[in-house]
Amino acid sequence: MKKEKYSEYHNHKINLEDQRRKFSVLPHVCEYGYITGCVGLPLADRIFFQNKLEFCLRISCCQDKLIHSINEKEYKTSFPHFLVKPPRGSYCLKEITQRDVFYILYPPETMKYFQESGIITENLCWEVELTPEVSNLVNLLKEMMDHSATFGFADQVDLRCFQLVQELVLMNQKKESQQSLVPENINQIISYFHMHYSDKFSLDELIEVNGFSRSSFFRNWSRYYKISPAKYIMNLRINEAKRILAETNSSVEDIAIALKFSSATYFCAVFKNQCGCTPLQYRAQKRID
Repeated sequence: MKKEKYSEYHNHKINLEDQRRKFSVLPHVCEYGYITGCVGLPLADRIFFQNKLEFCLRISCCQDKLIHSINEKEYKTSFPHFLVKPPRGSYCLKEITQRDVFYILYPPETMKYFQESGIITENLCWEVELTPEVSNLVNLLKEMMDHSATFGFADQVDLRCFQLVQELVLMNQKKESQQSLVPENINQIISYFHMHYSDKFSLDELIEVNGFSRSSFFRNWSRYYKISPAKYIMNLRINEAKRILAETNSSVEDIAIALKFSSATYFCAVFKNQCGCTPLQYRAQKRID
């Protein structure tokens, strides 16, 4: 990615809030885009972010370092860097900047999902590298803007944006970890969970294939995730159940069978415990919305 001369301001974005998903169980992207020549002005006092969760890849800048604070914590970062903007979080910038950014917006309620997944931690800003993987994902998402009418577009955006965020988060975790291979192996297991959450599989075999003993896996898992693997998988199943309830007329019994719950009664109990309402109440509410 070439550094711009910052002679002109350009804002390219696409809104996905009204787009329906087909199969995705990942958090739904509200909007994504890229801005060249974005001007940030120094602030006499803090401002507050919009009521969205934003992930921002600041690619290049007219200066070498940026001094800013998020939720009262100060960061001094070079470019490129990755920034997490919590919904309605506070922000303060020390000096004027002109920069190029790529951003992704999610609904504010996804903040909890990203925290429980270990993707958002106390550290909200870190320096990154524009590796081939990162550059390819950014360029792919840019190219996809011209094909928003294609089948499954929103699902593809959800997937690619999640991959980009995950890539940049893992980059930071690798730097912080003395065992740089651990995040990669954990990520492989997470990817398997996302592909097979409704299948029966042996966690012990999956752990072994990825180079862990049972004790080392759970020890390393807890370094990156605040919930257990079983809870993580259950969250994926419930998220898919919510999608099916909102978008189809499938019966509760059929959903329970498809997602491999032992019974419809157990499915309803788990769903109500996590969502605060029964599956049918959830469907009725979504139809009203």
